[in-house]
Amino acid sequence: MKKEEYTLHIQSLIYTLSSNALLFYVSVVMMFSYFYNLPLLSYGFESSYELRVYDVCGIFFLYFHIVNKPIISYIIHNIMPNRWFWYFFKWVSITLLLTLFFSIYFSKILSFIQTLLYLYHLYIFFISSVFIYLICLQKNKLETYIKIICVFSILTSLIVIIQNFGMIPFLWNDSYKQSYQEFLSGTLGPNKIVLGMTSLFMFIFSLSVFIEKKMKVNSILVLLTLLLSFYALIISGSRTSYVGLLIFLSYFAFNNFGKFIYLSVVFFSISFCVILINGDLYNKVEKVINGRVINKVKNKDALSKAKVGELYEDLGAGRKELSEQNALFLIENPIVIPFGMGFNNKLISVYGSSAHNMYIQVIKELGIVGFILYFGWLIQYLFVTFEEKKGFSTGLKGLVIAMLVTAYFGEQLYIYRALFGLLGLFFLITSLFFSILHKEHFRK
Repeated sequence: MKKEEYTLHIQSLIYTLSSNALLFYVSVVMMFSYFYNLPLLSYGFESSYELRVYDVCGIFFLYFHIVNKPIISYIIHNIMPNRWFWYFFKWVSITLLLTLFFSIYFSKILSFIQTLLYLYHLYIFFISSVFIYLICLQKNKLETYIKIICVFSILTSLIVIIQNFGMIPFLWNDSYKQSYQEFLSGTLGPNKIVLGMTSLFMFIFSLSVFIEKKMKVNSILVLLTLLLSFYALIISGSRTSYVGLLIFLSYFAFNNFGKFIYLSVVFFSISFCVILINGDLYNKVEKVINGRVINKVKNKDALSKAKVGELYEDLGAGRKELSEQNALFLIENPIVIPFGMGFNNKLISVYGSSAHNMYIQVIKELGIVGFILYFGWLIQYLFVTFEEKKGFSTGLKGLVIAMLVTAYFGEQLYIYRALFGLLGLFFLITSLFFSILHKEHFRK
């Protein structure tokens, strides 16, 4: 079959697959799983493992991938960020040999089994987004997905807000309750970064949809998503998410100053009215900001004068020391730098299992090769050409820039805890952007 004929054949298959009803509904459940992270059941060997909704959905996507491999390979190959991430995934799989070696050497084979679960998550988060991209090539389904995601986000934010006012109890088990000091994050996850980053992603996504006039999505639904995700982000107390928000807003103001001013007026007018109705909403924000930011800064001039170094020391919760120690580990052990110690290898943890700095952590686990592939994947998003849909363009590039900055403070856009689905939500949002922004040659 000639190349042109093969391309036409693949395009026909893509259109047919995008109409698959089972694939559509499994994708909706997968989206739901990013907002409902509570375990379906617990199982374990020496320690407890938990089965989540996306673990089950992943089996379906694995099946769809196997039976539609030529189509998926075609899409991955023709979208540069996807191609880079697929290379990254292959490299991660290769480094499993190192992880297996250390697991056997330290007689920690269960650690390797957990690593296989992390690899499975890495795979299903990515491959599900490819299928969602494919489905969204039909614009009506893209708009349907946007509405569904907004509803999920609204419900999640409302649960968090109501929970913070004492009307819903802590939803996780006693182990999480003790480990995370009963932090209230609804169904998302007991860590502040999960609530903070999920809310940041949805704030950016809903703002992009709101300013994108060509999308037929109810403006009130989108605006409500925008407002609630912003409030949930603020009361999350996640300082890394605050940094991401500031970076995105700076990018948005630079690229669309007029819309930035207009939305700021609308946004704060609505917020002011809400606060007048219920002052407790403002009191909660003030309490969180004072507790998580203001009272943590030793030198108050550092805030007004934006002394980044001092602020990082005061607000970083030990991240600066961890980053420096792990950087020192790489300097003292240069043999690790080219290829790393293996994906999710936490058995050699002289300075802790996490550097809380993705730039260092990825070299530690996957070496320079992994570093180039991982950050090459993120940077590829910035080179996507957009002929129209400027709202989605702003959202995608602003989101990626925010992630590149916040990667300095943590590994939230990675697989380093089984209960984190943030990478999956990131893939979901970028796929929705891509489905309308990318070249038309994927459509029939």
